[in-house]
Amino acid sequence: MSGQSIDLLLITWNFPPKVGGMENLMYSLYRHLRREIRIAVIAPFDPTFGESPEVFRAPFRGFLSFCFYALIKGLHILFRRKPPVLMGGSLVMAPILCFLKFFAPVRSFAYAHGLDIVYQSPLYQRLLQIFAPMLDGVICNSNNTHRLLLQKFPETSVQVIPPGVDFKRFKRPTIPCHPGKYLLSVGRLTERKGLEPFIRNCFINIAEEMKDLAFLVIGSDPKDAMAHATGCREKILSCIRETGLEGRVLLMGSVAEEDLISFYQHCEVLVLPVIPVAGDVEGFGIVAIEAAAAGKPVVAFDEGGISDAVVQGLTGFLFPQGDYRAMTKALLSIIRHEYCFSSLHERASEKFGWRRLIEQYKQFLFPGVSLPEIHQRSSPCLSTRPST
Repeated sequence: MSGQSIDLLLITWNFPPKVGGMENLMYSLYRHLRREIRIAVIAPFDPTFGESPEVFRAPFRGFLSFCFYALIKGLHILFRRKPPVLMGGSLVMAPILCFLKFFAPVRSFAYAHGLDIVYQSPLYQRLLQIFAPMLDGVICNSNNTHRLLLQKFPETSVQVIPPGVDFKRFKRPTIPCHPGKYLLSVGRLTERKGLEPFIRNCFINIAEEMKDLAFLVIGSDPKDAMAHATGCREKILSCIRETGLEGRVLLMGSVAEEDLISFYQHCEVLVLPVIPVAGDVEGFGIVAIEAAAAGKPVVAFDEGGISDAVVQGLTGFLFPQGDYRAMTKALLSIIRHEYCFSSLHERASEKFGWRRLIEQYKQFLFPGVSLPEIHQRSSPCLSTRPST
């Protein structure tokens, strides 16, 4: 297999076993694309993560080590495997893609998540200004990310393709991981998630009326992230102590996939009280789709790309930034079953199922190439599914 030509080389710093929305997206994209085209991946160091031989891992830890390896291994794959298309897992990969593009007639694309556009580093922004316009196209995860991108690079060829979800895995019945009723938050503990002000301005009032209700927070500090500081967990713990909500607000940390699905399935509602933070942005809000896949609604502030993930009144409620009173009222209404949502799984799967989205990827990455041509170049099954 190592000598065969490939259709796409994906270079991504965001890849499991690193944890996060970007990482899950790139891994899912890789799994679904490889069913239809030949794809190889250059990913960060990890000696324990079992996977396909077509995933090439950097030999050492660290971002700079990964970048150096991506350049050397990328050239090797470029000359031996002759991929016509290069793709970066984020705009951070733009310099590497443009360097490789210099040596061969390939087309280059990157996926934009939002944060990789607004990240406040003068050096990074300068590199972005130089290399992003050299790309052949950018895939944005939401209309908000699209807007942010065009503000800086108005001539860029852009396709908005939202993250997909494997809906079948949310259909399996699970045993509850928590004995009582609870609201749920899922995601890395960063300032933009707005958990501390949500506890102070919203949940404290709900907890007063609903004595048997808890607020479970799944996620941990972003230790492996380049653009986020740690320490948010301690701020939330301090907030819990100050509000006297010990035993009502529970920080669960990271959980296994099967447990995560259980938490989704048995919660009352998912909350996304995201707040604006300078130099940061909520690119999409994939957890809102995962909640819908599990048959649960979401209540959120209309911030960043979240509006692309929530269908107002059908899969959840969106409120103007900072309107905690309206958020509190909506949450109480849902918990008391005064407002019910139906067919959440079906509504979300129609729009965010991977089969539909992969067709959009193929059409954007391989313009002018018919699907039978891609299928002829590709084997039906390249390898077994990587373990997670």
